[in-house]
Amino acid sequence: MNRKFLSFALLVLVIIIPLEAAETKSQPTIAVLGTTTELSDLCSLVEAGLFQKGLALVERAKIDSILKEQKLTASGLVERDNLLKLGQLIRADGFLLISIEEVPKENKNKLLRIRLIDTAHGLCFLDTFESWDDTKLKETTERITGNVSAMAPKLILPPDKAIPIGIVGIHRVELDERYQWLTRALPVMLSARLNKEPRIIMLEREDLKMLLDEKLLTKGQDTAFLNSAILIDGYLQRGEKEGIKLRDEEDEIKLELHMKDFLGKERAVFTELVHPDEPLTTVEKVVPNIIKELLNASSITVWEPKKEAEEFFLQGDLLKKHGRHKDAISPLETAYALQPDNIIYTGALFENEWGTRVIQGGHTVETGISNYSDLELACTVSRLVRQIKTGYENGSVSADDILKWEELIGKGGAWKGGYLINSASSSTQEVRDINRENRNFFVEILKKISKRNNNRYLPLTAVYISSDNPYELIKNFREFAQEVILPPKIGEMEQSFDERYVACRLILTQLPDRWGPYALSEKSQLREQSKKFQELWIEYVKELTQIKDPLVRFSSCLCLAQILKRGSPEAKEYCLKAVDILLTELNSPNEPFKSNSRTYKESMRSDMKCGIRFAGFPYDEEVSIFEKIYEPLIVNKDCHNLMLWRPTLIGFAPIFRPTPEEERRYIKLLERIADVFETCGTDKWVLTEIKDYLIRAKKKFPELGSSNNPTTLPVNILLSNKDWQQNKKFKHTKFMCQDDMLWISFAEPGVGLAGINLKTRQLTSLWYTDLGGREIAFPCFWEPPLSLVTPINGIAVSANASYVAIWNIGLIEFPGSSVVGKKSFATPKIFTEKDGLPSISITSMAGNGDKLWVAYGGTEQRHGRRAYGTVYSAAEKDSGLGIYNPKTRHWETVFCSTLKSGNNPFNSGNPYVISDLTFSSKKDKLFFVVGNQTRESAQRIDEMNKWWGLWKIDVSTRKPKFLWYREGNDDNSCYSLISGHILDSGDKLWIKGEGSLVEFDPNSEKAKIIINRSWSRNTHPPQPEKEIDYSFSEKKNLFSYGSFDCKCSAVYKDTFWGRLGRNQLITTHKKKEEVQIIDNNILDGDPVQYFFSTPYGLIAIGNGTVGLIETEGIGK
Repeated sequence: MNRKFLSFALLVLVIIIPLEAAETKSQPTIAVLGTTTELSDLCSLVEAGLFQKGLALVERAKIDSILKEQKLTASGLVERDNLLKLGQLIRADGFLLISIEEVPKENKNKLLRIRLIDTAHGLCFLDTFESWDDTKLKETTERITGNVSAMAPKLILPPDKAIPIGIVGIHRVELDERYQWLTRALPVMLSARLNKEPRIIMLEREDLKMLLDEKLLTKGQDTAFLNSAILIDGYLQRGEKEGIKLRDEEDEIKLELHMKDFLGKERAVFTELVHPDEPLTTVEKVVPNIIKELLNASSITVWEPKKEAEEFFLQGDLLKKHGRHKDAISPLETAYALQPDNIIYTGALFENEWGTRVIQGGHTVETGISNYSDLELACTVSRLVRQIKTGYENGSVSADDILKWEELIGKGGAWKGGYLINSASSSTQEVRDINRENRNFFVEILKKISKRNNNRYLPLTAVYISSDNPYELIKNFREFAQEVILPPKIGEMEQSFDERYVACRLILTQLPDRWGPYALSEKSQLREQSKKFQELWIEYVKELTQIKDPLVRFSSCLCLAQILKRGSPEAKEYCLKAVDILLTELNSPNEPFKSNSRTYKESMRSDMKCGIRFAGFPYDEEVSIFEKIYEPLIVNKDCHNLMLWRPTLIGFAPIFRPTPEEERRYIKLLERIADVFETCGTDKWVLTEIKDYLIRAKKKFPELGSSNNPTTLPVNILLSNKDWQQNKKFKHTKFMCQDDMLWISFAEPGVGLAGINLKTRQLTSLWYTDLGGREIAFPCFWEPPLSLVTPINGIAVSANASYVAIWNIGLIEFPGSSVVGKKSFATPKIFTEKDGLPSISITSMAGNGDKLWVAYGGTEQRHGRRAYGTVYSAAEKDSGLGIYNPKTRHWETVFCSTLKSGNNPFNSGNPYVISDLTFSSKKDKLFFVVGNQTRESAQRIDEMNKWWGLWKIDVSTRKPKFLWYREGNDDNSCYSLISGHILDSGDKLWIKGEGSLVEFDPNSEKAKIIINRSWSRNTHPPQPEKEIDYSFSEKKNLFSYGSFDCKCSAVYKDTFWGRLGRNQLITTHKKKEEVQIIDNNILDGDPVQYFFSTPYGLIAIGNGTVGLIETEGIGK
């Protein structure tokens, strides 16, 4: 549609441009200039639109010719002298300059700046912004031409008719910073209103300076224009009444405006009262007086404040979303000033400033940048909180709306980034006073929501933000504890034990020095009083240790063990008390949990283990404590309780002791626990964790004995670490079969590509580049089922060239399959947006001859380091699929999320992730998986969730078809079967998820579910139904042996091979009951990362190594 519109526009221009000379000067002549060639289509559309509105245009060819003759470029025309020079040569009354502004890299759309500049003096008559989306050229064009045509008549006003007005500024006189926003908003409001008058030309600050400079140089007819200029200077000051309070409706301040001519002679003084919450009233009173003084007549112009406010808000919001927070202030403040009761405008002001200061994410990062003073920000929050309260009471603001505001205003928890829990909310006494009232209002709102929605834990947020005074804050925490932690006065304790446990964990036992009230630091609202609060908190927690209730005593003792000085006698004493309470009064199965889930029981023991570690015991004493805990369970062969303790973990990961002597004693304890699990035969996954820990510990400390049993598994090593320069070991892997060849790419450090002929079992090619030292960023995933994108997202090999797709880097070119050898490339060719790709956020890539099918999009990291565990903030990106020719740099779009055309969801405006593009053997079908990346984006993009699943596209018609789709939103849906990766093994496709393994025939499009952790006959069936093979899942529960990822597994000749933990392998035959577990060291002592079934045998792939397992000889 856009292309048809563009063609029509160009045709109109061909017809109308030659008529330009015949037009009279009753209409202005405008030259449309784009600063880059990529704006050509937009400029053509704008020219056509302006002509249709009756404006004359300068031929594009004429402009180009003179630019060439004068050795100028379009981008150089931002300089005023160049504009004036060109304007005289082409006889244009004004330039419409369209340029692309610099914005942060994470913004998916570019920012356009639109300026209308007159050629007589270089004055800027219009300066607006647009988001540039090349799929919405028509809509953008209509907005630009509408704004330009409204201002264009002023370009040809006779000098004696035009009245240039410049507002020098409005200044505060003996008023504090809370009024500063009025000194910015009032001039813009006055300017916007006066600019509606046909004869008035409003001058920007830069225009004023320029005219002052010209005044001394200009003679002739321009003198009349300059001498007609009017300057307005103003002051905000106290009125007749004494004492001004911002929120007192009776108090007003005085605005005094001085109107002078260009020579400095005062022409008039206008005085009006200003109510800080109603500046529009003042503008509507004073502007008619100014106009009457200037024109000696009343204004007949229609002024629509609501519409003006919408326009200012759109401009400010656009700048804010593009990271231009400082530039967004003026339009957002003006929108608010025009419509102060609009909560969206008020909220945008706060969001803009808080977004400048703080980067929100899993943890808060303060930028150190601010545009408002702390007092200005407090006043903004004050206005917003009152609007939220009023809106909630009258029903215009919902509870969900308030909970969204809670994230920015007052999210509770010491690690959160809400304003009311930040030091900025209490930086001065005046700021404290304002925010104490804000706290009261917001806490009141949260409590109302809590009661109405029966949310017992929302008040915890209210407690954290309730005060900036340590004594008052500790009082509020006591009240909260009385309600949700202490046992109820009426009723049985069992009825509320689960809820009380969750509350205890939130503020007492779960890393209290990092997440709980004790973690409130000098960066919080308590500032320098945070130390006092910590003292009061410790006193209170000590009081809780005297409570009769065992849950409260356990939680409070454990809290003190972690927040008191590490290694102190007191910390150790409280830790041992917590252990005793847990073992004697809360020991399983006697815990009074109402829930049958083992989650609470495990988390209670997990917190206890953290407490033992953080209390600071010497390692020998620490082991003694664990011996005390585990010994009775070992003697009684109590596998259930040993399982709940998960003895290898402290927190979320194994933590080894620093020396072999200190580790030896704990290893012996673990070996005894392993014997118990060997005997009882249940909870095999715990046994796997223990064995995995023992292997890792013995690798770390060889003095403790051999970590691996020598493997008897026959493996033919096809690629070893020694084949790479400097014995490289890589972190990431991608592989595929193509004819007789196995192609494997490894990444980090650098990127390598290996080609192995499986028929001859020979390494034929080995290419590598260190990317010039560039690091590879790993996409940030919050949920494993959504981990569709990896650092390496595709391999394509043809005779002439090979390509490896690397996330956020591009397509790396290596030699093709016809080239044999080894080579390291210092500067390989990397294809990026500069080479015609729409994005380097490549989510998948597959080759078909010399062309590449490339998928891109998803989300983008905004902040953080590249290491695992770093918290990133996700920004939506355009998503799509296309065909790319690296030779010609030509891109052909197949899908694009921003097109919003056609009947498929890939052009619907919602971002998505296409992964694992895989061709059928005949290359007539292309299969792929659709999903998303992060929990944050999944919550926002509900429309795409229903399309997650397995798709195919007909290569000739480009029509997509949904093959398997998820039904419902739980783990029992079909989507759990296909949330992983598609692997082409030569004769069939394998679809591998974290908990599923599916065999798929690309010709018949039928599948067999070989393994699936969550789907069974008893849950609702996947849609459409597939042939289901229960051979593995019914005869033996492989998942009971521990944690293994089906994406790493394979089935070869009816035998399953998988990786169990990090250091063990699991294998079992379809028709046999026994399961074999062996050490993961079969690649010349190195571990296997992936198994891959091929027609030539079972392939084992490590971190830069490849082996062929000689399965024929196994068991003979």
